[in-house]
Amino acid sequence: MKASRGKAARGRGKKKTKAHCGKQKSHPEPETQEHRSDPAKVGAYMTRAVITVRPDMPLEEVCRRMISDNISCVVVAEDGKPLGLISERAVVRRVSAGKSTGVSARRAMSAPLLTCSPRATLAGALEKMRENHVRRLGVVRSGKLAGIITQSDLLEATNRQLAELSREHGQLRAAAMRDELTSLYNRRAFNEFFKEELGRVRRYGGLLALVLFDLDRFKEVNDRYGHDAGDEVIRAFARVLRDCAREVDVVARYGGEEFVTLMPTAGTRAGRIFAERVRRVLATKEIRTSGGRLRITVSAGVCKFTRHASSIRAMLKSADRAMYKAKHTGRNRVCVAR
Repeated sequence: MKASRGKAARGRGKKKTKAHCGKQKSHPEPETQEHRSDPAKVGAYMTRAVITVRPDMPLEEVCRRMISDNISCVVVAEDGKPLGLISERAVVRRVSAGKSTGVSARRAMSAPLLTCSPRATLAGALEKMRENHVRRLGVVRSGKLAGIITQSDLLEATNRQLAELSREHGQLRAAAMRDELTSLYNRRAFNEFFKEELGRVRRYGGLLALVLFDLDRFKEVNDRYGHDAGDEVIRAFARVLRDCAREVDVVARYGGEEFVTLMPTAGTRAGRIFAERVRRVLATKEIRTSGGRLRITVSAGVCKFTRHASSIRAMLKSADRAMYKAKHTGRNRVCVAR
């Protein structure tokens, strides 16, 4: 808290930038483990390197101190207790008004210095500044000056918190849209995309295909090899779907061993080609599981948006009928809704 900080900076040959009350950086200094503060409170953002002067120090000497340390304000304090503030702007106003600079810091300071607790909220500190038309607050802990917080510090901290909240909200929303086991879209997210695509097709026309997959005899896998092996089979099939799908396709786990793929700008021909590719890849794939190496097949039903299948429910029902036809005619095949 001495002028040595400014001298050290000059000694290193670094160009100094203007600081607020001794703060040499725009970011708050890191806190020790002992004094770590709540990031939503003032204490996490206050500047601890505050330059203080005695009440009896001549104003001219205070000004020289501010110039030498390249700071915009100092706190007038006695026995660690803040009494007031002398800012660069206040000195300029005083000189412009023709007032003498041959007075003590006590007479020149803006008093009293408004203060807040390190545990004050950012919003509360900003509101206090707004109500009192000030841009700085002393931060006091146990009656002693602990630091100082500026309006720009608080605004920067608030913007940082808003950005962090926005990022966390985006992450939570993204996580809520994904199936935990496969990381594919879940049923809820798929239905949202389905609604959007149906709206687009109804409004502008075009093609929209839906493919429904169901793993063959999956219950036997769980019963014979265990649910861990079943989960590994589910994940393996999800990877096959992702690898075979186009970037514009929406791939989801609809529930259990059922998977769906929504294919914008595609009809039943493209849907069937895609489903056949998935079926062939899976049929030739050996899946390593905790229960051993397994092979499994899949049946699929394909439908497209038509006048008679123009809603989520209708298209799913149409694809489901086609899929069960594939099941009943031998499994490991693809059927198209008529």
